[in-house]
Amino acid sequence: MKIFILALSATAAITVTSPATAAFVVDTGAPTGSGANYALFSGLASSFAGLFTLSTATTINSVEGFINGGAGDLSTITIYGNGPVPAAANILFTANFTTVESPKPGTWQGVFGKNWALGPGNYWVGFATDGGQGMFGNDAPNPLSAYAFSSNGSWFQNPLNVGVRISGAPTVGGAVPEPASWTMMLAGFGLVGGMMRRRVTNVSFA
Repeated sequence: MKIFILALSATAAITVTSPATAAFVVDTGAPTGSGANYALFSGLASSFAGLFTLSTATTINSVEGFINGGAGDLSTITIYGNGPVPAAANILFTANFTTVESPKPGTWQGVFGKNWALGPGNYWVGFATDGGQGMFGNDAPNPLSAYAFSSNGSWFQNPLNVGVRISGAPTVGGAVPEPASWTMMLAGFGLVGGMMRRRVTNVSFA
């Protein structure tokens, strides 16, 4: 009987805490290269960013941009909080990666294995580099709701439509169990309580 009760309790716990499988929560699709090639040159202090929305609490695992250019340049991806444009005061997460050789129109490149927890809301994802990379834009199949670029630290909105994709999963503990899961857990707790009560009432004294 104890084994049954422990198994039932473990099932209920697993139902609540099992993490979801990571999937793309943002995916513009890859630009074809028929649009403009926007240069990311450190000498121009230029950066690109796109605005995305999360409907639920999400743990971000990877962030990628569709980047073309040479190999070996140190580049940076940054997640900013919501605002009209990205702002240094709103930086939430940042990570570096090194670019690889990617002829026109480019390849997906970025950062992986992250554990960036974000709540529901709007965020900017920014791309910058120390080298001479570029990002083809204007023809990503599923553009983000807004884009911006910076010149010498000043951000401006502009319809760049560059390629961005972000993978993540609902934050563990942040997701609400489905009704069927609640029913199973309540039934299990009720059964356990009933068994415990029966054991108590059946106690006899000599």
